[in-house]
Amino acid sequence: MVSQADKSNGKKSTPQNSGAKKAGRGKGDTRRVAGAMLAAITRGKTLDEARDRLSDLPDSERNLADAMVQMALRHYGEINALTAKHLKRALPLRPHIAHGLLCIGVAQLVYMKVPAHAAIHETVAATGRREQPFRGLINAVLRQIERDIQADGPPAPAPLENLPEWMQARFEAAYGADALAAMATQHTQTPPLDLGFKSPEKAAAFAAAQATAEQLNDTHVRLLRSGDVRALDGFKQGDWFVQDVAAGYPAKLLHAALARVEKSDTPATVLDLCAAPGGKTLQLAAAGYEVTALDISASRLARVKENLKRTNLKANLVKADALDWQSPKQFDAVLLDAPCSASGTMRRHPDLVLNRHEGYIAKLAGFQKQLLTRATDWVKPGGFLCYAVCSLDPEEGEAQAKAFLETREDFRIVSPQNLSDLPVHLCQDNAFRSTPADHPLANHRYAGEVEKGGMDGFFAQVFQKISA
Repeated sequence: MVSQADKSNGKKSTPQNSGAKKAGRGKGDTRRVAGAMLAAITRGKTLDEARDRLSDLPDSERNLADAMVQMALRHYGEINALTAKHLKRALPLRPHIAHGLLCIGVAQLVYMKVPAHAAIHETVAATGRREQPFRGLINAVLRQIERDIQADGPPAPAPLENLPEWMQARFEAAYGADALAAMATQHTQTPPLDLGFKSPEKAAAFAAAQATAEQLNDTHVRLLRSGDVRALDGFKQGDWFVQDVAAGYPAKLLHAALARVEKSDTPATVLDLCAAPGGKTLQLAAAGYEVTALDISASRLARVKENLKRTNLKANLVKADALDWQSPKQFDAVLLDAPCSASGTMRRHPDLVLNRHEGYIAKLAGFQKQLLTRATDWVKPGGFLCYAVCSLDPEEGEAQAKAFLETREDFRIVSPQNLSDLPVHLCQDNAFRSTPADHPLANHRYAGEVEKGGMDGFFAQVFQKISA
């Protein structure tokens, strides 16, 4: 065990005194930026907000810094358990970034297989004046972990340690211990790239031309290995947009419901509530519907506009608060992808496990109820309402839908069973439910094939407004 008093009183052990560059080489140092990003996240920032610090780095170093942070987030619990073995007490989170730098160093050593001399030397050298009291301690802990790896090999994976106890308890109660373990494992993996295509024909052609592609359904293709998204075939042509396969199923459910009703000469009208970043808007527009996309955020709607332009699709964009907006008309269908804890996307947003808490779910559930009630006003008699959340917690999904039906006799469930292109094993109890442990191909769980990736956790259910 290493104490602060053990922090290398012998001057030879620190990079600063062994001919290295001056410690704390400035805001442009890759590891220092990564440590600062992680420190900001542990203090409540999101990963996207913390990425503002990447602007301090040259383009060539930004991806490395981001990868370090994401790896540290994916193994945050394991890293803290590992460092605790060598510390008398944990490093404080404020006001410096010493704890962040230590975690970044461990992430390099254990999970990124960065050569020890580079991982330790560069991380310790990234300490600055504010971290001066902890520089030797960071060096000592990292070197001890290096020695442990050399003697005993890498530490055994313990993915459950990366999820907070309250989250483990809720997910195990909902899905069982095996599913929880599989979801925790997926959280430690960098997810593959899923693409949603404007047409089945374009999806099939793309999948056939890519050696590492897996076609997941008629419009979604998975790339197990990818580089720059903008360099992929079809990007400039607007053939596809980035969208996790699970995120595509709410719109597919709505499309399947609309296909059941008699066709008219004019396209069906669809309202996409809380629409940004716009994947479902693009899906619905590509299907030929007249789409109105509403979101409260102007900046997020700007992204929707950009993607509509790139894909040559059309939608009416409305900036408004859904609780206050007054629509001049009703719609054939309304899709509400409600704000939620987003726990279903933790494999793509590993910061979520640090900045979510149990009380956050109850607060959001109340807001979701308000939005769901408000959305009913915009559904035509005989029209459809799809409620969706990218949450793994039943309080935001299944329980919300059940409570809605119990209070709304003017709506009934639309069964998703036996509908084309929908994974039957994920459409139980008249709803769609996916978890990171699942895969859209029938009855396929990636318990032993984590490298192929799972899917985001989504709940979606479609209701029909009973005609007067």
